[in-house]
Amino acid sequence: MTEIAFERDSVRRLVKRLARQIEGDRTSAITEAKTVLKYVIPLLEALGWRVAEDRLVPEYPVKGSSVDIALLVGGKPVIFVEAKRLREDLSLKEREAEQVLDYGYKSGTNWCVLTNGERYEIYDAFARVDHAKKLVTSFSLLETAKNPQAELPKVRLLSYEAITTEDLAKFAKEQFASARVYEVLRDPPSGVISALCGQLRECGMSQEDVQLGLTSVLPDALVVAPPPIPEPGTPPAPPETHERWGIRSFREPLRRAGDVIIVAKYRVMKKSVEPQYVRLETIRRVARAVYEIAQSGDKISVPGILARPKAPSHSPTVRGLGALWVAGVLRDVGWDAHKDWMGIFELAEDLTAEAMVDQVLEQAEPLEGGEDPKAS
Repeated sequence: MTEIAFERDSVRRLVKRLARQIEGDRTSAITEAKTVLKYVIPLLEALGWRVAEDRLVPEYPVKGSSVDIALLVGGKPVIFVEAKRLREDLSLKEREAEQVLDYGYKSGTNWCVLTNGERYEIYDAFARVDHAKKLVTSFSLLETAKNPQAELPKVRLLSYEAITTEDLAKFAKEQFASARVYEVLRDPPSGVISALCGQLRECGMSQEDVQLGLTSVLPDALVVAPPPIPEPGTPPAPPETHERWGIRSFREPLRRAGDVIIVAKYRVMKKSVEPQYVRLETIRRVARAVYEIAQSGDKISVPGILARPKAPSHSPTVRGLGALWVAGVLRDVGWDAHKDWMGIFELAEDLTAEAMVDQVLEQAEPLEGGEDPKAS
């Protein structure tokens, strides 16, 4: 079992939020540094490359220079990421890939990624193909937000899980093998044609028939799809780490009935998912506390909110934070069993209290019937 599993729902929510921000930023003069902080690092952390666990290291030294980001497993770099600023045309230039591939050559690191915050291109620096053919796969956050079913498996290939399970390596091997077979069969040597004619002699197929048949089947037969995302167990498996407790146990969907937000919560002892109800006013009070704590520079936690004047009681605070967590407002930055078993968080982006509530409302689907259940 891998140390960190790919969390499909949380990544999908993050991609949807980043896509909205990209649409607003693409015509502005956003810098490369801001692109990294606002778009690249949040996605990589959601894919399991945690800064706090030394899996993501900015400005990593590589023989007299430095790459924007190195992703590490066991203290050893396994992926280099070179970032360019977000541009209006959202394109990446071929010459820009040469830079990150050069870092790979110098350090012996296979996987190299070029990104502008919206588009990600994954290369294998040591693939035995021409320089221009080292691209393994690519994905776009805008396209993923529109079609997560088809695109999320590509995003997962950049995850900590896909590296430690060698899913990326297996996919790249199949991809390059498929491309090489395609090249050979597209213009097959006479020996290949003769062998196929021998096998198909009983069908009365000529050499021209065989060549025509190859041409017709090649485009579909040699398409390599990324490995599917592992499905979560049903019913949910008992938690093996703290990540099933506290705020982290809240999950989609968010629904709304009147002034009540309904959010699902994994109940550890019952091993089931149950609805939790929280009023919008409670979420507003929690959001105000979160904003004030963030402005002070402190980390966000349940005890930190409860210690503030006029704070909601314990259960409403937990549920309010749970709704903010599911909406992608909060990012997990730590956990200490001796101090705060609920976890320690920070804002995923700089938001006002009102913007936090708006983000919850934006993701809350109206409950059929519109009933207003009892809530805290």
